[in-house]
Amino acid sequence: AASAGIVPDALQSGYQKNITRKEFCQIIGAMLQQEIPDFDSKLYATGITYDQARAALTDTWDIDVINCYRFGIINGIGGNKFGPNGSLTREQAAKILMGASELVGASQAETAVPSFSDAGSISSWAVEGVNYVVSRGIMNGTGDNTFSPKGMFTREQAIATVYRMME
Repeated sequence: AASAGIVPDALQSGYQKNITRKEFCQIIGAMLQQEIPDFDSKLYATGITYDQARAALTDTWDIDVINCYRFGIINGIGGNKFGPNGSLTREQAAKILMGASELVGASQAETAVPSFSDAGSISSWAVEGVNYVVSRGIMNGTGDNTFSPKGMFTREQAIATVYRMME
């Protein structure tokens, strides 16, 4: 993944740490720039300017966060805040990965619904994302037929899932 250019230098260590929202956007941003032909034109075509995105997410200046927001891959946490240093849960990561995957032209085919024993713990807004990434092999369960939707997502998992998405 590092040689593929999707792992920023600052994330090439501490792989077991929980990934922050900003860090995940940096990995997604690196992938988008490689996978989307004419990236800047497509970003402009969203109709959301950098300044509009900054007004919606007042607590970050990170270009990858702003671009992920402009593409509709990620939202803030409410109150015009993004929470760049907050950790991501596995269900949040699944939703973000679904948005990024669809943006780079992945199949829109119907997703199979995996039957995890903790499926009832997946937030309603995240069910589609979890189903999408699991059925496409982008994310897996955590063992014992569980997905652990509220569990934290690590740097290692983030890097591996974005790399799988590129393949």
